[in-house]
Amino acid sequence: MKKPLSILMVEDSPDDALLVSATLERNGLAHVVARVDNEEQFRSALDQGGFDLILSDSQMPSFSGPDALRLYRERLAHLDEAQRALAEVPFVFVSGTLGEERAIEMLKGGATDYVLKDRLIRLPSVIERAMADAEERTARRAVQQQFFHAQKMEAVGRLAAGIAHDFNNLLTVILGYTEMLMKPSLDERARGHAARVLDAGNRAMILTRRLLTFSRESAAEIQVLDLNRVVADMEALVRTAIGDQHELQLELAPEPALVRADAGQMDQVLMNLAINARDAMPEGGTVTVSTACLTLPEAEHPTPAGEYVCLGVSDSGIGMSPETQARIFEPFFTTKPVGVGTGLGLSTVFGIARQSGGFVRVKSALGEGTTMEVLLPVAAAAEAAGNAEAGA
Repeated sequence: MKKPLSILMVEDSPDDALLVSATLERNGLAHVVARVDNEEQFRSALDQGGFDLILSDSQMPSFSGPDALRLYRERLAHLDEAQRALAEVPFVFVSGTLGEERAIEMLKGGATDYVLKDRLIRLPSVIERAMADAEERTARRAVQQQFFHAQKMEAVGRLAAGIAHDFNNLLTVILGYTEMLMKPSLDERARGHAARVLDAGNRAMILTRRLLTFSRESAAEIQVLDLNRVVADMEALVRTAIGDQHELQLELAPEPALVRADAGQMDQVLMNLAINARDAMPEGGTVTVSTACLTLPEAEHPTPAGEYVCLGVSDSGIGMSPETQARIFEPFFTTKPVGVGTGLGLSTVFGIARQSGGFVRVKSALGEGTTMEVLLPVAAAAEAAGNAEAGA
């Protein structure tokens, strides 16, 4: 059952508003109406948001439909592309005095359509078409944004791989010569200095491996894993990593959660996500690790339809803004203070998920916590895909 359509109606006549509502009801369009008739009320309604459609009269004693359209378009113009895509709704004029030339002018100004009050029988079909077009635009924008994001991450991955390879070559020379210096004849102070160089170089090697993982150029030992077992084996280590100030809850699937992936990489994914969840709750809170087997219909997600295993890590922390969510998988991007973290944790998770044939999705809002979900094809589906590629 569809939820009722939420309509913001700009109309000074209660009788006309009731007539419009009755017309929609007769045609089976369930709806709720918030009526305004002046600029102050209209601005307040825009601030509150939450409506699916705006219906506006053309002329009113203290306000006008064209003014409402102008204010609405100005409000949208101040939003970024992602926010505008969420906020934009159809704007339909319902008027008894709107002439053809004026109507064309309003359509050029951003109105979706218009209906004359003496022809209200057209209104339900106009609304249904406008809402269908809006849904199609939203779906198209979502696919375009995913495509552009994938292109950007691919370009960043190529850059990261190039830097990692060059840096790795330099580190090999540095570490090799430093090991040559570590002779028994070297005095203790000099050996200590050389040991610190080796330690720093080995840590730098770890960073290059993370960059190569992000760019999908690191070798992986793929095998069938049960993510339930992975979580159970890592439980003690995760509890230690998040500390006594945070509670760990496990919600594991009752059936085996089988995927094809590298065991060490899955351990790294779980640890990175758990530490991120911990850091989002500096005052303490709950980290929830879950697994689930689910089906993704193609109609609900631009990712290929199929059977997936979901490894989820949730926190009860501060959440993330849409702007932060758009950048969290970029290498070296971090919201943590300078000197805390490398900014490679989530980019590594992103790279491992792609390398394993899956993807990562984020559910977060400011003040409502964050859930990171790594979705990987179930083992049977992954094996079938691998066999198909081998035979191609």
